[in-house]
Amino acid sequence: HGKPREILTDNGSAFGLRSKHSKFDRGCRRRGIKHIRTAIHSPTTTGKIERFFQTLARELKFCVDHHEFRMRYNHFRPHTSLHGKVPAEVYFSLRHMS
Repeated sequence: HGKPREILTDNGSAFGLRSKHSKFDRGCRRRGIKHIRTAIHSPTTTGKIERFFQTLARELKFCVDHHEFRMRYNHFRPHTSLHGKVPAEVYFSLRHMS
């Protein structure tokens, strides 16, 4: 928990395009967060970012606070890359196996 060590973004204008002196980059540096941009013409990585923000926007509509969001995201929301399972289900079943 706590602040992220790194943030992966696309190269959009909201993130200062390719400049390392954007307001977003300065904010990251002040907080000790490394800003990583996707490589140009990397649709797979960019798609992951877009999909995450789509999920985030949809799920935040149901949440009042961070605790509620974490609970919904990790314990109730089926995840396509986990074959319809929720993250907690996969995490805890793996922990019991070790």
